[in-house]
Amino acid sequence: MEPKRAKTFSERILAVVAAAVTVAWCLLVLTLSLSYQGESAGSTWLVRCLLLAAGALITATFLRMAASAWRGAISRPLRGGRGSVWLASQPGWRLAVGFWLLFSAPELGVTAWLHHGRSAAPPVSYLIISVVGPSLLALLFRVVWRRQLENRALLAEAATPSR
Repeated sequence: MEPKRAKTFSERILAVVAAAVTVAWCLLVLTLSLSYQGESAGSTWLVRCLLLAAGALITATFLRMAASAWRGAISRPLRGGRGSVWLASQPGWRLAVGFWLLFSAPELGVTAWLHHGRSAAPPVSYLIISVVGPSLLALLFRVVWRRQLENRALLAEAATPSR
């Protein structure tokens, strides 16, 4: 059996972000379910328990599916083609700028255009979210593509006959 590969710093960052999103989701489920007010104490607690059970089931199912998708994505080799190999070989900052230009720049442009005639500028949170989101997306794709590129190299190495 092959030794387990050590996690990179990028993978650790993604794990921390995934844990933070999971905690935020669980807090949302708790807040929504415990804030329910029914007509009587019995019906209130019954509905609260049902909401908590549904939230737990949805959370567990989603986490199981996400973990399975992650393992499947990093275990496959990178698809053939020069574009895939080129994208996998790009540095993270270049991927982040590309994702920002593709996803966030148009939204920021429209937001700035809509706020143009007003005295109030768009909130700074728009700029922060427009940078953090594409950066995390670029980090995710970079990790997956690098792992897939390594798998492709291992397959190519195994396919060549040794002398």
